[in-house]
Amino acid sequence: MTKRIAAAIFGAVISLGLVTPTAAQAEIAHPQKLMVIVEHGHFGQARKHMTYLWSLAQRYAYASDYHAVAGTYLPNRLAIIGGSTYGINDDKSPASHYVEALSALDQSVYRWHTAKVYAESMPSNCAMTNSAPYAVNRNPWAYYWTRTNCGDFDIPANDWTGDAQSNSLPNVGMLIPDRHHDGSSSPLRSGKLHDADTWLRTVLPPMLASSDFTSGNLAAVVVFDNGSATNQHVLAVVLDSNLHSQIVTTPLDHYSLSRWLSDTVNAPPLNDAATATDMRAEFGL
Repeated sequence: MTKRIAAAIFGAVISLGLVTPTAAQAEIAHPQKLMVIVEHGHFGQARKHMTYLWSLAQRYAYASDYHAVAGTYLPNRLAIIGGSTYGINDDKSPASHYVEALSALDQSVYRWHTAKVYAESMPSNCAMTNSAPYAVNRNPWAYYWTRTNCGDFDIPANDWTGDAQSNSLPNVGMLIPDRHHDGSSSPLRSGKLHDADTWLRTVLPPMLASSDFTSGNLAAVVVFDNGSATNQHVLAVVLDSNLHSQIVTTPLDHYSLSRWLSDTVNAPPLNDAATATDMRAEFGL
């Protein structure tokens, strides 16, 4: 019995009042892999200008009350993989910020699972300086002291499509677009978001067509690091084959996503993620 059929059966059982939703959801296996793709822009901009991503949000699921935790790229991305901003509030390079902590990516490696970051246009593994259009402040693993792990598993994005098609994506991972495709600030904001949306239309289908995804073994979250100076309401789209037109209205943030990353490899949530709302549970996964 496939998990999709099982989910339908359990949904029918719930509707008859024979078991509680909690008991039924327990029968659906949690995804063993979680990929995070990070873009930039607030909720309204993404919904208006990223038509492909918004179509996926309506087909699968999204969070309607998801907020960033800081006002710029780096601290938000550190929060996603580490459950903390570590007091950082700027976008300086790893030469200025050396984070002596573990990330959820490191947790996966040390628990004999897999972790990988695919960074578009990065010139070499775990590059710690800018090389346009690659920007290191979009690549949070480069800031952590576990630089052997980063050097081994934080790689240019060339392998993304092949790994997706061969079900070789890691248990915990990220796909990081370069500045041409991350929706970052520009006088032509809608044009940048259109470019980001076009890029997603290219990179997501190989993953969505993989048996890892269609079987429910792999989930992905497309999330925006931060919005504008006055609006940190951002879009978080959850892609999972067991989800169908679902909207979660519970307040969530990057610490909630960090908790899910750690939970994927049965590791304790890190820092502020320990008290964050359980994002995986809110989506019934």
